[in-house]
Amino acid sequence: MWLEKWTPDFKPDEDSPIVPVWVLLPELPFHCHSWHYLKQIVGSIGVPLTMDLATENITRPRMAKIRVEVDLTKPKLTSIFVGSEADSSPVRGFYQKIEYESMPKYCRFCKILGHSIIQCRKVEQKKKAKEKANMEKQANFETTETSKN
Repeated sequence: MWLEKWTPDFKPDEDSPIVPVWVLLPELPFHCHSWHYLKQIVGSIGVPLTMDLATENITRPRMAKIRVEVDLTKPKLTSIFVGSEADSSPVRGFYQKIEYESMPKYCRFCKILGHSIIQCRKVEQKKKAKEKANMEKQANFETTETSKN
């Protein structure tokens, strides 16, 4: 049993696709290791929750690690532009690489955490049922054709 954030469209037989995930920002400039900057950087990924102790205490200056609430149904970002995109701005920006630590799998078909749609048994069962129905339809068609002749 686990706790989930309540939503108006809550369904007990479906898992929420919104989960907390550790996001790693390798080679992030040292001056960006404050909560003020980090929550702006990861804001487009999801809702920032907290940063780990090494990031908070700045004991690992080569990487920042932030816990973010991520929606697994949305595409994963691999990099993000940090800075000003305006041509008139004296300060440019840079592309920050984004890595995810232990991202859970989510099946979009049965809406359950733990497996992807490729591994989904319900999709496989649906395919087999569809193939069986097609075979029966083909067999019925062939028998009606032979009875007409």
